Amino acid sequence: MTLLNLWELTQPSRDWPLVGDPKDLRGGKAVRRADQTEFLARTMHDFNAAMVRFLRDELGAKQLINAGNWKTGSTELLNDAERWSYTAADVDAANVYNGGIHKGPKNGWAILAGDQFTNESILRTPQLLPIHLKQTQGRPMLLTEGNWVMPNNFGAEGPLLIAAYASLTGVDGYYWFATGDEGWTPPQSANGYLPNSQGRWIFATPEILGSFPAAALAYRMGYIAKGSPVLQEARSLHDLWQRKPPLLSESTSFDPNRDSGDRAANAERKGGLPGSAFLVGPALVSLGKESGAPSRAVELAPWVTPQGVQSSTAQLMWNTQQGFCTINTPQVQGVAAHFANAPIHQLKDVRFASGNTFGAAMAVSMDGLPLQQSRRILLQYATQSRPTGWRETPAAIALEGGQQTSGFTVQAVGHSPWQVQSAQLEVTINNPHIRTATVLDMNGMAVRTLDLKRASGSASLRFPADAMYVVLQ
Repeated sequence: MTLLNLWELTQPSRDWPLVGDPKDLRGGKAVRRADQTEFLARTMHDFNAAMVRFLRDELGAKQLINAGNWKTGSTELLNDAERWSYTAADVDAANVYNGGIHKGPKNGWAILAGDQFTNESILRTPQLLPIHLKQTQGRPMLLTEGNWVMPNNFGAEGPLLIAAYASLTGVDGYYWFATGDEGWTPPQSANGYLPNSQGRWIFATPEILGSFPAAALAYRMGYIAKGSPVLQEARSLHDLWQRKPPLLSESTSFDPNRDSGDRAANAERKGGLPGSAFLVGPALVSLGKESGAPSRAVELAPWVTPQGVQSSTAQLMWNTQQGFCTINTPQVQGVAAHFANAPIHQLKDVRFASGNTFGAAMAVSMDGLPLQQSRRILLQYATQSRPTGWRETPAAIALEGGQQTSGFTVQAVGHSPWQVQSAQLEVTINNPHIRTATVLDMNGMAVRTLDLKRASGSASLRFPADAMYVVLQ
């Protein structure tokens, strides 16, 4: 009478296809797997429903309730059953981090000299963007923990990409994890007691927290359009219990504090839609629908090319070959890029030309008007930073299974303050109204003005090397 080992439920059903009524399963093991999947999912759903009744009826809680943000033993075969169990509450959620491999004795929470890591940019691996989430039809979706985790050095791409693709797909919120500081988090001991260490789970850094203003303004004001669904999938409870593969599955996330190995196992998508579908538009699923409209998926060919993926709104373009992503809407235009491959980006109204190897630039209307008519525009530019005295050297990192990958060894973790790469950026904006450029400090306070060059209805400036924000008026 004991439960099967959970591994059994992570294996595809070997009894498909079946002869006759699909509910008439042939083979006791297949029946047992389906029964156990249903038992576990219904137990979770009933527990969640009981907790909601307790919070609502006995405690009088009025806020929205999130039943869970965990993950399953198999993202492909069990994730929809997990999400179905959340439907007893109001909100769905997930926790997803990214940042590459980090190997060291305290890699779950601290960076030490001698640790090894890979410095991986999501611009080169778009399938790992953390908000590639299937959303249950008609329900809010949150990412309740996420970050570009140190010692990753490409955090500047994060706020721009999250604002862009959360807007496109309708993800309702992204919680950056974590900070305990009211201002900037300086490079410091990971826990206050361990000397010569740096914390991993921080986001109040110049390139991440510093990139919030323009990204948050674009997201919260709805300047980036939501796309039409690329997938509307209907899944019966019977399909969930049988662990029938969905038309589209999320990537498997990785957390060194909870998962074994060096990184998430690559989940091979066998059939169905490729992961690039998440870059085109929302992916929606109806769970527990025993009958109704059939599943529908759009043809991705118009949006997916060998060079990259365009959103269904035509406002977002992700070039995977050259490693850049652009936002091109009337009120916000920007780019996150490995500029060595593509230094110049001409968008509808704004031209960015950078001499940095990497960075993220945004121009956002502050008065709601299109950029070509706006009287008040925020320019923001983020590069990269490291603690003072940080040193790293190239290294070959040994992985499980006898494989190797290229990465780095930390020679010294450094100390406060952050050392930020100087901005090397030229900006031209087609707008006849702009007459002044005011440089802001990291607290958003005006510190000085810049010279503007005007010609033929446009304004040009060299972005200050020592700042992140300029307001054009």
